[in-house]
Amino acid sequence: MFDYDKKTGEIWIYDEITDSGSGGVSSGDVVGAIKAIGNKALTVRINSPGGDVFEGLGIYNALQEHRQKVTTQNDALAASIASVIMLAGTERKAAPNSFAMIHRPFSMSWGTATDLRKTADLLDNAEETLVNIYTEKLGLKASAVSAMLDEETWFNADEQIQNVIATTTSRQQAIDAASVPENRFKKTPAALVRNMKAGERTAFFPNRTKAEHKLKILRANRR
Repeated sequence: MFDYDKKTGEIWIYDEITDSGSGGVSSGDVVGAIKAIGNKALTVRINSPGGDVFEGLGIYNALQEHRQKVTTQNDALAASIASVIMLAGTERKAAPNSFAMIHRPFSMSWGTATDLRKTADLLDNAEETLVNIYTEKLGLKASAVSAMLDEETWFNADEQIQNVIATTTSRQQAIDAASVPENRFKKTPAALVRNMKAGERTAFFPNRTKAEHKLKILRANRR
């Protein structure tokens, strides 16, 4: 689910990060929202399990280039490349029960040995980019960041503050986190594992209608 409000400058990234036309939130979606909102401060609200690394980097770069203040807010979940989007804010807020996660980029690939080596090289380049961003934003050495990526490191709200992923907690009432299938990540906190039906195992937002209803309430309270 993706939405924005030209009046308030809010952008909601409440879905997986995907390329255009794949049903999630793309860099094109966010760039279009920034253009529509214009030259004013932005608040980017995140509830996402991550997704396409390069689309996520496109979102990060677009927010970094915005000339007005950018506030990012982890409303529930900022995992994988969504944690990088979180770091695009000059002010970064974490809801009390929110989680963030950083890990090494991964891909499903098939083909010849040459094809697989090309994929590995691409992943190495992507990881180097991620390490540079985390190193700059978190104030850590590259070796420390690499170790955290290798371990698939999760952060609750307090740990997000301690590690500078967030700069403050938000007063926003917590919402349900994006559902994460048990096999999506290696160390998903139990609080994020939902008892989904078999047919919903691959869906990040099985309760999409409920989430959309909550988004409408949040927007109504702003007016």
